[in-house]
Amino acid sequence: MRTPLLLGLTFTLTLASCGSGSDPRALSESGYEALGSSDYEGALADFESALVAIGDDTSHAEYVGAKLGAVEARIHLDAAAAKDEFLELAKGMPSQITDKDFSLIGGKFANAKEYSAAIAVLDAGMKTFSESPALVALKDNIAAAAERDGDEAALSEMAGLGYL
Repeated sequence: MRTPLLLGLTFTLTLASCGSGSDPRALSESGYEALGSSDYEGALADFESALVAIGDDTSHAEYVGAKLGAVEARIHLDAAAAKDEFLELAKGMPSQITDKDFSLIGGKFANAKEYSAAIAVLDAGMKTFSESPALVALKDNIAAAAERDGDEAALSEMAGLGYL
């Protein structure tokens, strides 16, 4: 009698462990929901859990999205680390990271008033996608935001790189 009970319990526990707690897609979706409500720590935890579930499989369908989500969450927690993480991802996966990704992440940095990081992302993107309309628009948006906020250091940095 104990064997059927133990088998039933084992089956139930196995099914429970297959829930969204280890599903990279569900974890990423949860991370994006947390981003939407400005829960950056919760979002980062979800994206990092998705990446743990994915493991070393950088070809996994959810990998790039989870990495970009983690970067987006980290912008609000540790901008320098987020910048480094994104630039490392772009360097390591040049065929996966597009000009639109550079524009998205650069724009998120600019929206967070992290202009130096936004400029670094812009510069790296322009070196690869120099004719990208999305990056030209990002350049203009960063310059306008830095000017509006009176951030002379950001404007000087952009001028030094030839963007103004």
